[in-house]
Amino acid sequence: MIMVEKTKLKKKKKNENPWEKLLRRMEEKLRERNKRRP
Repeated sequence: MIMVEKTKLKKKKKNENPWEKLLRRMEEKLRERNKRRP
């Protein structure tokens, strides 16, 4: 499900607003943190 959301965001990238950009960045940071955790 997460992967599907990721592709949707990539498609919308061109017309996304700064707020969406900020939200995505926060989500990515959270994801990275979860990846590092075993």
